[in-house]
Amino acid sequence: MKKRKLFLKIGAGLLAFGLIIFCFSLTFSFTGNPLIMLIARGTAQKYIRDNYPEYRLEITDIHYDFKFTEYAVSAQSPESQDTRFGIFITKDGANIAYDTFQTDVEQRGNTLSRLSNEYTKQIETIVSSIPEAQDIFCYFSWATTPDGTPAIPYQDIPLDMPFSMQAIHSMDGSLMIRITCNTLNTSEAAHLIKTIQTLLAAENMEPAYYNFYFEEADSSQNWLSTATYPAKKLQNISEDELELEIREANKEQIEAKGCLAVDNPSSTIENRN
Repeated sequence: MKKRKLFLKIGAGLLAFGLIIFCFSLTFSFTGNPLIMLIARGTAQKYIRDNYPEYRLEITDIHYDFKFTEYAVSAQSPESQDTRFGIFITKDGANIAYDTFQTDVEQRGNTLSRLSNEYTKQIETIVSSIPEAQDIFCYFSWATTPDGTPAIPYQDIPLDMPFSMQAIHSMDGSLMIRITCNTLNTSEAAHLIKTIQTLLAAENMEPAYYNFYFEEADSSQNWLSTATYPAKKLQNISEDELELEIREANKEQIEAKGCLAVDNPSSTIENRN
């Protein structure tokens, strides 16, 4: 009897121990093993010393990416906001998989992204002054080559370059503006586009290219999009001509949602004025 109780106690203890191990294993599969994380930190520090001795870099973050089963390390210079990149380490913490120094720092990915974000914030502020535009989202993408590298002389762009429209113009990029409207049709879209272009031109904030996407506030199923327009073409095209081009570009959508086009765009424009 005593032996039976002893075996039961041992069995219960082993089961509890097994459950604890299972819980730790499950947790570590998502958060990473703290011991391996320390090893990964040391691996990253040695990698930085060996490969980037000319930079003063600090490790600002390290976490386990369970999706890719690797440790992601963030390295940052305290002296330069644009000198930062990721180092990715295998799940054993001992080997470097790759880093993003080339795209983020050398090819100025951080600098271009920062300038683009500042530009789109300013654009959203300007466009939000238009009463018809209920919600605005902007995205600016700089010109790239087929392999994804910047198609501009990025070597001439210094790290930590301050924002200027000269910098934006040098990026030869495309500004995508997504607008939610209370009422949506091709005439209203053309009017909004010309209004935005006029406002940006007055502020010397025009990009090299524009692209627009419109949604109706009460129905995300009602939408219109445009082709990519060079700024110069948008400056010279009339509102009537632009409305016809939008109508042609969205022919299938208009046929399915007949309310998105007006029968006489000129009369709508005249009434608005």
